[in-house]
Formats: sequence, structure tokens, C-alpha cells
Amino acid sequence: MSERKTLKDYLRRIGTFKTRHDRKTRRSLGQHLIGTYDILIHAGCEEAIALAGGLHSIYGTSVFKRVTVQPTDVHRSAVANNFGTYAENLAFLFHTLDRPKGLESGEPRPRWSVDKTTTISKRELRDLRLIEAANLLEQSPKINLKKQFPTISKVWEDQKERRETIRASCVVRNRWWYQVVRRYGSCIGGLRFGLKVVVGSKHLFLPLPLDAVSVRRALLAASGLSEMENAIVGFVIKGEANYGMPPARINMLSRFSNSACAGFELEQRWLPALPIEIVVKEPPVIECELPQNEPIKMASLVNDDDENAGQRILEAFSEQGFVVVDVGEAFAEAVNKTFAGTGAILEGLRGEEMKGKRRLNFDGGRYCGYGCDIAREWVQMRSGIAEKFPWPSGTEAHVASLKTVHDECNRVAREILSKILKALWVDEASRPSIESLLDAPGEKGEDDFGASVQRFIRLKDNAMVTYYKSIPHADMGILTVAPRASSPALELLTPMGCTSRPEENLKDSECVVFAGETLAFLSRGKVQAPIHWVPVSNGVEGRCSAPFFLRSSPNAVLNEEMTTREFCEQHAVGPRPWRYKKLGTRTDW
Repeated sequence: MSERKTLKDYLRRIGTFKTRHDRKTRRSLGQHLIGTYDILIHAGCEEAIALAGGLHSIYGTSVFKRVTVQPTDVHRSAVANNFGTYAENLAFLFHTLDRPKGLESGEPRPRWSVDKTTTISKRELRDLRLIEAANLLEQSPKINLKKQFPTISKVWEDQKERRETIRASCVVRNRWWYQVVRRYGSCIGGLRFGLKVVVGSKHLFLPLPLDAVSVRRALLAASGLSEMENAIVGFVIKGEANYGMPPARINMLSRFSNSACAGFELEQRWLPALPIEIVVKEPPVIECELPQNEPIKMASLVNDDDENAGQRILEAFSEQGFVVVDVGEAFAEAVNKTFAGTGAILEGLRGEEMKGKRRLNFDGGRYCGYGCDIAREWVQMRSGIAEKFPWPSGTEAHVASLKTVHDECNRVAREILSKILKALWVDEASRPSIESLLDAPGEKGEDDFGASVQRFIRLKDNAMVTYYKSIPHADMGILTVAPRASSPALELLTPMGCTSRPEENLKDSECVVFAGETLAFLSRGKVQAPIHWVPVSNGVEGRCSAPFFLRSSPNAVLNEEMTTREFCEQHAVGPRPWRYKKLGTRTDW
């Protein structure tokens, strides 16, 4: 049953379709609530917000006094069981607060003088403003929202713009020109095929394939900037810099050639434009590969020997995009054993995977076990999996080394995160704790292994893969810890726009640590998630690597705005030029 039908059945059951909401139109309260839900869904809001909009008057409001459901603990619990705790809480806040003026001013107060303790987060304020906008528009479609409630109107327009951005970067639409281009090429009958983008207020049509020089010139001119010969020019989707998106190179615009904003010049008037922002960075003074910072000893992190460790890590992130940590000789030995045994485990798991026995799915997008794409295959491990997962017979010794590497990488990531949090938030009272960000395995059931994950990857020899074994991307987690691979090939785009190879001089006992998009958002852009990739080159077939991804709990609230799951769904797995196709990636929390 769809959420809309569930909502409608509930509203009918409590009698809202028998309650008059508007005397002039004689419309019922149920019609108004369903209409509010539909407007929020059409604007691209999350289901929880839309459901809250569909429930916003059941307890009564400061304007609509009729109480359909008494807001007692028993009744509130029943509503939460049907529609979720967050949706019910938004509906209850809509009932208790003095609105719409309080929501417009940003200081909504409880309607009852006896209850002055109600506080709302930034996320709740934003969501309540969205519900208020939908509520007003449903009742009066011709209302001048911008004139009467400019702040609420701004939140509503931002939401609609975010929806259009996601639509413009979604999977290819089944349109006539796409079939023609696939068969005959991009230029037929004098028509040009390309992308429609908007920079500031200027709309541009960029023919494909992109001519880097002319596109660079056009984008700079549209941004009101003069041509800078040596400057590094990149782009981000409009508004996404606020959510941790690192600048991408101009040629990555070609990733949108199969998206809604691509088509022939003839029909560009009807194409939705892709809104982007231009990022210009001055090149480094010395045009050479950046020197690698001195490795950080794991023992010094654990013992807190360096009071400025967090600041040093942040400086390294801003200069070269990563830090190197020396974990020790025991770690080097475990990594070498792991790479020797990864092949044996993969071969055993691959055969069992065909029978559907070697993959454990849980919590929507999360899983353990065997996985593969066109260029790679891997074992996906989480805390506790070594003891609970049905491994192929005869691989116990190999699994033990995988567990050792996993546990050490997890320890490195947590120590680095601890130092970063202390450096970013000097005030301990406002500092997010590691416990509030990360989830512990085994709390919700025997199959709950937590959000953090490690992949033991082996590259395949596939002639169809001609450019990248791992396409350019930024990781969505908090931190990535990458031990030295069996064949150094990782390339990384530094914050200064240079390409570096961090594995080149790495010792067996060392690992590379860099930020993911969740940390970039959490730090409000002070830390950037570097774009990285593994190119196709001589000797990379059979390459083994073992990146560990420290990931936030799906339910952890980031910056008092949204949960990790919402951030991933709306941003990290949404409008990113390296993610909209999801090639070689999985939406794994």
C-alpha cells in the first residue's frame, strides 16, 4: 500500500472528510490535508515531510481550532507508529507553535504560556516552513507568498530548485533524440547535440563532445570573470558546495550527456537547464608534484603525543588532500596476507553468489559479502562479519587476516576523526561526539553490522574497460583509510587542482587517509572530499586494494539539519557528476 493511500485511509477513518475546512468552497479538511501532501511530494520533499503536511491539522492549529485527534501520549504514539516519529513530531509542532508569523521570523513560540520549553532544530524549522508554504498554497494557489512571507517563500523556492537540479541530473529519459544519437552520432542534419546549463542568470548551450578551451571561456564569461591563463577552473552543482561537493573539472560536465539537460540545439528551449557554479583556483607557485607530508605514527595518535595533531591533519587535507599514517609492521604483514588470500575468498564467494548464498542484505542499501561491477570484484566486510558470515570452507586463515586489517583501519579512522573534531570544534560543548555520529554493531539485531565498511577489491581483466578501473568519484563517508595496494595506481585530485599519486612512495606499514563528503558537509566546507580514481594502465589487472570507509550512522543528525540517510539520498547520491549514473558504485550507507 502506498503512503498516500495509507494517509488517505487514516484521514477518512478519523473523520476529516466529514469536517468542513473552508466555508466558501465547502471543501473538507481531508481534501485540504491530502492536497498539502501532494504539493509537498510534487516539490520533491522527503516522504516524512509530506506525511507531516498531510497530518498538520489533525491536532488543531493556531488558526484552525478544530481538534480531530486529541494530542495525548497514547494517540501521538499511535500516529507515530503509522507514519513515523519524525512526521508525527512535525505535525505536533505545527499544532503547538504560533504560526505562520513565528515560522517566518525564525522564532516560533508555543501558544500556551505554561509550555515555554519547546525548542526546534534548524532542520525542523526548515521542514515546518515547507509545510507552511504548502499549506498556504493549497488553500490559496494565487497567494503572493514572496510578498507576505519572504523567508518561507525563499525556503520553498530553494526546495523546488533542488528538485529541478536532481531531475536534471537523473538517469537518461527515453526520448527520440537519444535513440538517434546512439545510432548515428551526435551531429546529424546540421543539428548540434549538447548540454543546457545556467551560470548565474545566463543560459548556455555547450556542444558535445566538449571543447575544453571554448567551454572554459564561455563559463568564465557567463560568471563575469576574465580569462585567466593558468587558473584552474572547475564547477559544482548550484548550492551543493554547501553540502560538501568538491569542485569537479570542466570535462566532467560530459557525464551529463545522457541526462535530462542534454539534447539537440533545436529543442534547447524545452530542455531543463543544469544550474552550476564556477570555481576558480590559482595554480600552485611551483608546478610539480606536491611533496608528501611526514607520516603520522599511529602510536602518537593513540597516546595523544601531539597536541596539534588535528590541526596538522587539517592542513595536510587542505594542501595535498590526504595524510599518511604509519600503523606498524604487524599491520604490513596482515595486509600482505590479506592480498594473498583475497583471490581465494573471492573465487569461493563468486561460485556461491550465483546460488544466492553469499550476500547478506539489511537496512535497505547496506550489505555484507560478495559484490562486483564491470571492472572489479570485492568482499564487503563490517564489524562482526568474520564471526557471523558463512564463509567458503578452507578460508578461515584468510578471513582472520581480513579481520585484522579491518579492525586496524577502523582504529586509525576513529583516532583521526577524534583529532579532527577537536580541531574543528574548540568548544567541547558544541562538538559532535564520535558516539553521536557512528553506530555500534549488533544493537538492532544479529545482522546489524554498523554503517562503516571495508572492501577488499581485486581488479578484473576486462577489455571493455578502456579508461578507468575505478571512475573519478569522491567517497560519501566520513573518512577513507586505504592501505598500500598491491600495485600503486590510485590518483587523487588535490584541493589545488593538481593530480597526485599518494600510493607511489607508500610503505607496506603505511596507509593513506582522506575525507569523504559526509565530513565535508559536517565541517561546512573546511574539509574537502578529494576526487580520486584508478586509471587503466599497464599492470593494474589483478591489483588488490582494501579501502576502509568510516561512515556515519544513517540516523545521525548532521549540523542539526538532516540525517546521514537524507544527506546521502538528496546530495551524495543525488546531483553529483560522478554519481548520477551510479556506474561502479553502490548506494551503500
